[in-house]
Amino acid sequence: MKNKKNNFNRIEETESMPKRAQEQKSKILEAMPKRAQEEIVGFSMIIVIVAIIIIIFLGFSIKSPQKSIVESYEVESFLQALNQKTSDCKDSNNLDYLLVKDLIFRCYTNENCFDERKVCDVLIKEIEKVSNDSWNVGVDSAVKGYVLNMSVNGEHFKTIGYGNQTRKVKGAVQELTRNGKDFRIEFKAYY
Repeated sequence: MKNKKNNFNRIEETESMPKRAQEQKSKILEAMPKRAQEEIVGFSMIIVIVAIIIIIFLGFSIKSPQKSIVESYEVESFLQALNQKTSDCKDSNNLDYLLVKDLIFRCYTNENCFDERKVCDVLIKEIEKVSNDSWNVGVDSAVKGYVLNMSVNGEHFKTIGYGNQTRKVKGAVQELTRNGKDFRIEFKAYY
């Protein structure tokens, strides 16, 4: 009988082993979806991070070339506007206020304003004021300096400038004629 009991126990153990194995297998299978979900979430995060990095690199590589700090049209517009600015110098003949371009003509002939100020002094003051207001010149600024050269019939007669002259420059020229003389006004902005 003992043998039968021992055999019975062995049969019971072998039958119970698969149940234990099945229980362990079911526990493993229950844990698998959670692990798989965690792995999928982690993998998704990695894909999102890589996609963001690729987009940033593409943004930098496709980025359009930088705009020049000073554009030619800005210099040309400035020079045209400067010549049309009204000064505080009155004409001694008709008491009209003179434009900057008229100051240039009269500075060349060493005339005075109605109040006896020298036209050249008023011209320099006006050009410096407008230029400094228009071009933020400085070491820490984008614009490093400017120069305005004036000549008549190819002969230089006046230069007004401020700041440093660098290798990067944008310029504009305006030519005017008065009393048979050709005036050339050249403005350069250095950046």
